Amino acid sequence: MFAYDTLSAQRWCLLVPSFLTLTGGHLNPAVSFAMMLAGRISIIRFIVYLLFQLAGAITGSALVLAVDPNGHRAALGAANRLNTWVGIGTAVGVEILLTAIFVFVIFAAVDKPRSSTSAHLPVLAPFAIGITLFLCHMIAVPIDGCSVNPARSFGTAVVANTWHNHWIFWVGPLIGGGVAGLLYEHLAYRSAVYATPAEGNSRFFKHHRSNGDAKHVGRRPPGEHEYTV
Repeated sequence: MFAYDTLSAQRWCLLVPSFLTLTGGHLNPAVSFAMMLAGRISIIRFIVYLLFQLAGAITGSALVLAVDPNGHRAALGAANRLNTWVGIGTAVGVEILLTAIFVFVIFAAVDKPRSSTSAHLPVLAPFAIGITLFLCHMIAVPIDGCSVNPARSFGTAVVANTWHNHWIFWVGPLIGGGVAGLLYEHLAYRSAVYATPAEGNSRFFKHHRSNGDAKHVGRRPPGEHEYTV
């Protein structure tokens, strides 16, 4: 299990920076869904991302079957399954909670305004995302195989033809991801990132105060919170 968790974390550490500037590096319908709810991508782009994420997951799972059929069968296709002692409510709750944490970290890691004021954030973003995914797997693999990514669950389910309780691995991650995206959008974006004591006396804030535009003081200026997607 530890080897699988480590491999999953390493995969994200490599793939996220590779595709971040091209497509946003979502690789996960829960992330794309959260970005859509937060208004960072359009519905059309979400649908396009979703289709290609599912196609990629099926392709990857099929390649594993082709390369190592014995290992694929031994792992039962790597499809998500609930452990014998796990109830449906527990599995859904775990997927919601862990996906919410995972997506919240992603939102914070790719936050452009914070990147502009924290030189280390862009460098450490892939590591933060990878280590969070590693911890999610350490917790949830013994419970339900750990999804936090509906595409990952769908691809293995298609190739292994295993659909028992499959809905859990859509409902849980989408709810968790959506909640995390909205929380970050409406809570973290309202934090006083631009209102430290030094900034409070800057000409920018004095200008807004003098013009009566107090609603943006202590908050991010409009138009400065776009993601790479």
